[in-house]
Parts: sequence; C-alpha cells; structure tokens
Amino acid sequence: MIQKLDVIRQNAQEGTGPCEGCSAQCASEGRLVNPGLGNPDGEVMFVTDEPRHPTDWSKYDSWEEYNEEWMRRFANARGGRFINRLLSRTNYRLGDAWVADSIKCPTSPDENRGIPGADTDDAYSHCRAYLEAEFGRVDPQAVVTLGKGATIRTLRALGVPVSQAKSVRVTKEYGTADFDTAYPLVISLHWAQRTVAEDEWVPMVQEAISQALQSSSL
Repeated sequence: MIQKLDVIRQNAQEGTGPCEGCSAQCASEGRLVNPGLGNPDGEVMFVTDEPRHPTDWSKYDSWEEYNEEWMRRFANARGGRFINRLLSRTNYRLGDAWVADSIKCPTSPDENRGIPGADTDDAYSHCRAYLEAEFGRVDPQAVVTLGKGATIRTLRALGVPVSQAKSVRVTKEYGTADFDTAYPLVISLHWAQRTVAEDEWVPMVQEAISQALQSSSL
C-alpha cells in the first residue's frame, strides 16, 4: 500500500499513469497532490472531497515522511477532531482510520493558497482508478463519506449507477446508506458545512458508524 502511495505522488508530479492528461494535474503539476493520510491498514475509511493544503513535496523523501507531518497537523485541526468525534461511539480513533481524498489534486481555485482551478469531473475521471484501488488495499470494515462530492464519487467507485449516486441528498440522507455496496457505507456531511445544525445529524452518523462496524465484525 505505501509503495502505491508513492506511485500516486510520482504520477501526479510527472503526469504519468492515470494522471496523464488530467486538468488538475496540468494546473498544479502535482505539487498539491494528497495520496491520502492516516493508517493504510485502517479499520475505517473516510472519504472527503479534495486536498486544500499546499504541500512542499521537496521536503519529503517518501509518503511516510509526508504522512507523519501532515497527520500531526490534521489531528490538531478541525477535520481530525471531527473524525474523532464521529468515532466516539466506537473503539477506534483517528489513528485507526484512513482518510482518502476522492480527487487527489485540488480543483477549486484559492488564490490565497496558490491553488489553481481545474475541471472537477475530468479530475475524477482520472482519479477514480486510485479510489477504487484504495478500497481494495485498505479493505476497511466501514466507509464514511464526508460531503456531497465525496459521497457521489464514492458511490460511483463502488459501482452505484451515476444517476442514483447523484440523486443522494446528503443534507437529508445522512447515516446508513441504502445501497448494496462491498463495504458498509455511512453518509456524513462535511465538517465545514453550515446547512444543518450538528446536533441534528452528528448523533445519527455516530450511531450509523458504530452499527456498521459491529455488523462487519459479525
């Protein structure tokens, strides 16, 4: 798994493999790629949207060095604290989880962070192979999607027809997903959303994760 993560970085920086011809790779030349964070053998796999942290890859000789630094940062940031909160009804914590981006390079522009824009659908068409492979390599007991974009892309990568995937209303259908997928699937809003009050949906997602992990261990 770890070797494959370094391959993702190399492909993104060189425009090779699935990254060849990708608009997101062309826009940032792979300098903002995030192959994933956390425990590659994690029991729970969280799938979020796309990376938002500019990264100086020249500082790292390998994905492991990158992961060591950025997991420390993530654990103390809002996203890491949020994932620990979602796992609070289980025996697992952030260190037991794998956090994947459904798109490995950013597509939403952010001038303040030096992030260029790119075509999101085109980027996913290139990254989908990475996401599909991640499911098989991590082989989690449960998958949790974080936000609309991540939910749609995860469902598609797990074989749900695109029309059904796009019909999901994340702000109303959070909790256990009603799809026949290879892994128990829980839909969650993203930690940055402001549409629904957290006390309305966080407890339901916490319980759904707990039940998914219990059912997969039977």
